[in-house]
Amino acid sequence: MTTQVIEKDARPEYAVVPWNEFQALRERAAMVEEVQEACVASQRIDAGEETYPDALAGRLLDGENPVHVWREYRDLSEQALAEAVGLTVAEIGEIEAEEREVSVTLLKLLSEALDVEREDLVRCSNE
Repeated sequence: MTTQVIEKDARPEYAVVPWNEFQALRERAAMVEEVQEACVASQRIDAGEETYPDALAGRLLDGENPVHVWREYRDLSEQALAEAVGLTVAEIGEIEAEEREVSVTLLKLLSEALDVEREDLVRCSNE
């Protein structure tokens, strides 16, 4: 590597390298960062952090009702979810059809029953 050192007060202040060498260094640094991120992700998974399939994320991003998506992902029937949160099957249907408002208390119960964060059950409006 060709490097020019610029000094200030008799101490190295800057290093100047040819552009192509600078680009190669940036690419290597990016690769190292990606490997480090992959290692951290792998450690988190090994420690038990849950991962999710692309299909689940796709359904949520496509705007499907989060309660419905998570209920199906957790392989719960409407009956099982209703019993877990103290509602009727019809009321779960209304929530999933977005015909019923969900209180903060109910949102907490749903998030616990579905084993997700409350924020995962709230769809943000893009309007």
